[in-house]
Amino acid sequence: MATIQDHAQPNSYLQERNKKFYRGHSNAVHPLYETELKNAISSITGFLNFSILKYAYYRRLKAIYSLSAEKCFNNKTNNYSFSEAQACEETILERDVILGNIQDFNKEVEVRLQDAYEKQVKFASGNSVERDGKNFDVEKYERDHRSFLLRVNCLYRYYYYFTARRLFVDSWQE
Repeated sequence: MATIQDHAQPNSYLQERNKKFYRGHSNAVHPLYETELKNAISSITGFLNFSILKYAYYRRLKAIYSLSAEKCFNNKTNNYSFSEAQACEETILERDVILGNIQDFNKEVEVRLQDAYEKQVKFASGNSVERDGKNFDVEKYERDHRSFLLRVNCLYRYYYYFTARRLFVDSWQE
């Protein structure tokens, strides 16, 4: 009969998980680690989208619409028809650099986080199957992976929030 000690072994969880998920025979890290990284990155981009980037996007749209109302619709010197004024407004929206930067900020964050993960975890000393071969340490990889996810959720989230705020909100004059 199985006892509680047979099932409840918190110290062996890491070893059992690594036995199940570690692929020492291949160059690929288990998809679980990649899924956890993708979830962390999507958590940060969602946080940015629904907070500072949405605020900056709508604030910039407000500035663009007031500019288009002044330059395209209410300007007596160019005497645009309504369809020409709409085309003028669409051109201003398409060519606005700041609005494009706001929309591309998430892609930049995703690339930077992926690059940081590869430098600090995937290809760090002792973690790369290709470079280190027999010196690959499963527990070290797990520790590095967990510490990176912790940094992503506790540090990088606010770093990118305040970076976006400084770039897209604080620098504009109304």
